[in-house]
Amino acid sequence: MTGIRRIALLLLPLFVLPGQAAFAQAVTEWSTETRVVLAFHVNDAAVQRLLPAGWTLAPSTAPGDRGANLRLVFVDRQLALDGQGKVFRTGTSRYIVFAVPARNAAGEVNTVIVSGLSPEGPGAYGANLTATVSKVMRSSTAQAEEGGRAEEHWEFAAASGERIELRLAFRRAPAVKSH
Repeated sequence: MTGIRRIALLLLPLFVLPGQAAFAQAVTEWSTETRVVLAFHVNDAAVQRLLPAGWTLAPSTAPGDRGANLRLVFVDRQLALDGQGKVFRTGTSRYIVFAVPARNAAGEVNTVIVSGLSPEGPGAYGANLTATVSKVMRSSTAQAEEGGRAEEHWEFAAASGERIELRLAFRRAPAVKSH
C-alpha cells in the first residue's frame, strides 16, 4: 500500500463519521437541478391575497433581490431520488413555482409556494396546476476556460389555458452549490 493511500484510509473515518451525525434527519428527497429565479416587487395587496391565513408578506432583504415579494422559480431537475436513493418517478422533471417570502404568526420567515405548473400535478403543497407542456431548451457556446454564453427557452402550459414562457440569453457565471 502506498503512503498516500494509507494516509487516505486513516483519514477517511474523520470525514465520514462527522457527516453521518450531521445527517441524523431522514432524507425524503434528493435532486440535482438547474434553476432560474426571477424576483419582482409587485403590488403588496395583490400578493398578500395569495398567502394562506396567518401569513404576511416579508419582502426579501437579500442583496440580489432586496424588496422582492414574488419570485418565479423555473426548475429543471436532471436527477431526482427518493429517500431510499431510488429514482423518483422518471428521475427528471421541469416545473415552475410562484414563491412568496412571508412571515407566519410566530414571526418565522419562510418561502410560501402559492402556485405553479408541474407535470407532477399539485405537488407537496397542493398549489400547482398540472402542466401539459413542461419543457426547457438550452444552447451554449464557450471557448477554453471561459464561462461562455447561454440561451434558454422555458415553456409551461396547463390544459385550462394558463401559460408562461421565458426566453433569455446571458453570459455564464461560475456555478454555485447550495443545500
